[in-house]
Amino acid sequence: MRGWRWGLPTAAAALLAAAVTVGASTRVEGDARPCALLTWDDLPWIVPPDRLGNRLAGLCDAATAPVSERRGRFEAWPEAAPGDLDGPWRAMDDTFPCNLARFAPDHLARPAPGAFALRLDADPAVPADDLPGGALPADAPRPYRGAGLETDPDRWPGLRYGRVEATLRAARGSGLVTALFLYRFDPWQEIDLEILGRDPTRLLVNVYENPGEAGDTYNYGYRGTPATVDLGFDASAAEHRYAVEWDPGGMRWFVDGRLVHARAAGLPTPVPHLPMRIYANLWASCSEELAGPVDPAALPATATVRDLAVARWRPSLPDRLHDWFRRLVLGPDWRDRARWMRPRAG
Repeated sequence: MRGWRWGLPTAAAALLAAAVTVGASTRVEGDARPCALLTWDDLPWIVPPDRLGNRLAGLCDAATAPVSERRGRFEAWPEAAPGDLDGPWRAMDDTFPCNLARFAPDHLARPAPGAFALRLDADPAVPADDLPGGALPADAPRPYRGAGLETDPDRWPGLRYGRVEATLRAARGSGLVTALFLYRFDPWQEIDLEILGRDPTRLLVNVYENPGEAGDTYNYGYRGTPATVDLGFDASAAEHRYAVEWDPGGMRWFVDGRLVHARAAGLPTPVPHLPMRIYANLWASCSEELAGPVDPAALPATATVRDLAVARWRPSLPDRLHDWFRRLVLGPDWRDRARWMRPRAG
């Protein structure tokens, strides 16, 4: 009898552990493609390599195809995708520090339902030569005008785990960035899918994850691990289908339905865990090291976005057990203990 009493809790614990660690998952295999990590250059947006240890090992092994475990399921969310500028979507009309362009609603054209043309050109009222180098204050004049789509936080709560995909044709030109990404602030979290106009044969992927819950001012946000993946084609020459997929176990990037890059939780960074807004835009980078100097001969430039689709993630029972078990063992503030996130002295 005594053995039975001890055996039942042990068996229950074993079953719980099996459900938590194994669970229902689908193996996703991709294509082996050349991949390169961006070199750390002491700019604050890249995680210093000494804080990552060996967590970058194998992340860009060109000889190995990316493999990921997809948990739960993804459910189409048609109400979250724009047919035109409707539902939760609006044209962008702001900017950010490293954007040399200000988003202008009249630079966003709608040639057909579900299709958008994003134009970037020079603003004749703001000579580019008059501006200092580097990032700019939000209210500073910009020498360029860009375009973008964004979800409106007043009309839509955001996406917490899911899949975002669209058919894109990127803009070509040094200094230009065509982007499809998820983002939030307080705390800053982000998952990027970008194409740099100076080399549209490569895809830039990146992740930021700051700890905390909604409203916490953990905004070290620049702690990313950017990498570029060889596309095998010129993204500015024709349309292709791009997607980013995100669940608690990791993130996956797809091109024309094929997995091209994957990140598992903690390898090398934690997974963003809060609802994020969705963006698609064309902008001009202040970082010449990243994107090159803006080439006036490439302007005006246009990127196209169509058939943007959103799916939300639905957890399985093992996923729910895993989240409960992690919080039970590590506590709700486990992300705050991640050493690589801590701000640098000074």
